[in-house]
Amino acid sequence: MLKLFGFVFTLISVFGGFFLGNGVMATLWQPAYILIVLGGAAGAFFASTPKDVLSLTWHHLKMAVAGKRREREDYERLLVLLHDLFQLIRRNGRQALEEHIESPAKSDLFRKSGFLDNPRLVTYICDNLRMTNLGQISAKELEALLDAELDAFESEQMRSVRALNSASDAAPGFGIVASVLGVIIAMSSMDGPISVLGMSVAGSMVGTMLGMLSCYGFFAPLINLVSHAIKDEIMLFECVKAALVSNCGGRHPIVSADAGRRVLYSRLQPSFVELERKLQRATA
Repeated sequence: MLKLFGFVFTLISVFGGFFLGNGVMATLWQPAYILIVLGGAAGAFFASTPKDVLSLTWHHLKMAVAGKRREREDYERLLVLLHDLFQLIRRNGRQALEEHIESPAKSDLFRKSGFLDNPRLVTYICDNLRMTNLGQISAKELEALLDAELDAFESEQMRSVRALNSASDAAPGFGIVASVLGVIIAMSSMDGPISVLGMSVAGSMVGTMLGMLSCYGFFAPLINLVSHAIKDEIMLFECVKAALVSNCGGRHPIVSADAGRRVLYSRLQPSFVELERKLQRATA
C-alpha cells in the first residue's frame, strides 16, 4: 500500500504542481512522445538483456511490488530448523541426518519449517550439511566455500538490478531523442501560425519531461525495491552460513543458531532470550 501511495504521490506532486502553475494539462498528453520514450527504453532493455535475466527480473519485480517482504517470523522458523538439524546431529550422530538431507520433501523438520517452497535455500542447507557429514573440512575452509557460493549467488541475483538500471539510464536519453524529434517537427512548421508552432515546441519538451520522470519517479524506486527484496532473500543464506560454520566448529546447537541470528538486521533479529524460548517451544 505504501508503495502505491508513493507512486501516486509522485504523479500528484508533478502534475499537480504543473496545474497550479497555470499549465494546460492537455498539453502533456502526447502519445507519440510517450511511445518514443517508453517504447525506446523498453526496446533497449529487451535488446540488451538475456532471456534468463528477463525471467529473473520479472520474478524480482513481482516479489518487490506484489510480494510480501520477509518478516522476523520467517527467520525465526529458519533458525528453529537449523537448531533442530544440529540437535539431531548432536544426539544421534551425523548418520541420523541422512534421511532429512537426502529427501527434504519427506522430512518432518523441513515440512514444519515451511521453506520447501524455496528450493534454492533447501538445496543450500542440504548440500552443505552433506559436505560436513563427509568430514575432513574445517570451519574456516567451510566458511571460505560458503562465502564464494554466496558471492556467486548475489552476483547472479543482482543481474536483474543491473538490467533495470540500463533501462532507467536509457529513459532520459530517449526523452532527449523525443524532444529533438519534436523540434524537427516544429521547425518544419515554421511557416504556419505562431500558435501551432508554440504547441509543437511545447509538445517536444514533453519528451524530455517523460524521460526524466520515468527514470527518477518510477525506475529508480523500482530498482531500490528489487534491491531490498534481493537483500532480504540473501540474508536467509547468510544466516544459514553463519550457523553452519559455527556448527562445523563444534559449537552447541543453540550457540550455532545464535550465530545465524547475529547476522540479521535489527528489524528481523530476535533477542537471544526470544530465540531460546522459541527453540524450547519448538522442541517441547
